[in-house]
Amino acid sequence: MRIALFNDTSPTLHHGCNLVMTNLTNLLAKHASEPCLFWPVASDWSPFEARLRSMSLDAIVVNGEGSIHTVDSRPRARQLLGLSRFAKELGVPSFLVNSSLFNLDDQAFEALNSFSKILVRESRSKEYLEKNGINCEIAPDLSMVDLSFRPEACGERTTKLATDSVFPSYSREIKAFADKHSFVFESMQRKPTWLEKRRKKIKKSLGVFPATRLYKPTSDFHSFLKRIGEAQLVVTGRFHTVTLCLLTSTPFIAVESNTPKISALVGDCLGDDERVVSLERLKNLSAGDLERLSRFSEAEHASINEFLYAGTNSANSFFSRMFGF
Repeated sequence: MRIALFNDTSPTLHHGCNLVMTNLTNLLAKHASEPCLFWPVASDWSPFEARLRSMSLDAIVVNGEGSIHTVDSRPRARQLLGLSRFAKELGVPSFLVNSSLFNLDDQAFEALNSFSKILVRESRSKEYLEKNGINCEIAPDLSMVDLSFRPEACGERTTKLATDSVFPSYSREIKAFADKHSFVFESMQRKPTWLEKRRKKIKKSLGVFPATRLYKPTSDFHSFLKRIGEAQLVVTGRFHTVTLCLLTSTPFIAVESNTPKISALVGDCLGDDERVVSLERLKNLSAGDLERLSRFSEAEHASINEFLYAGTNSANSFFSRMFGF
């Protein structure tokens, strides 16, 4: 089966996105076929439509992640939604998976209705789609659905870690918090090498076909998972830092991202979003607050374990039935 996977987020050099792409590729290989084409994030497919038509594709899979929201101001979201129409023209099924969806319009809902199946990653998106007459299934973000990546024993937690946000201004505030409270601060994205920058610039200037035939991780997410698992507490503005904290049972405090996806995820897993705070609240947390939030309760530990195991089953169930219609 010739599957084209669009919105490959690994070129961002982001640890969480690389774990998502690793798990997504493995799920497709396990239940259908490993993709024959990986289309990179933020690259418009429409200029290459003729070449894509010539490739005898059997299915199109779109890795939604947090890419589809606020469609009036985000051409990239429209481009991804347009793949459902393209798949229909090809006469092949299309699947939107691992997606959070917010702030859409009628045109976007019409495009969503053309996908063969949709898998969202938190209940707020599911409720939003169903309210607008669109059927979907739910499983947690795919960074959390292979428990073999869960460290067997994190050992003694000796560090405090902070990561950045999609918003540069938030990143600066989190960095200031980290400096004040002796947290180690690092970005969720590694810096590109000179060669990577040069290669990307040349490819863009030449207008070459941007897709690759093979998936290869671009970050050492294993080491990052280890650092998360060694932390007493993590402070972050990144959705995928929160998913990796849940995967490693690491206590966290999160500042909301560019959509309500973090609070939606935390609510699904823990039942409330107490650990999701505003920047102002973060600045005013007391030593007692930090001490309290540095531990998960027994109920929280139980909720996390149940969430991860149920989520793994839900993801595998969806992908095993993906082409069964």
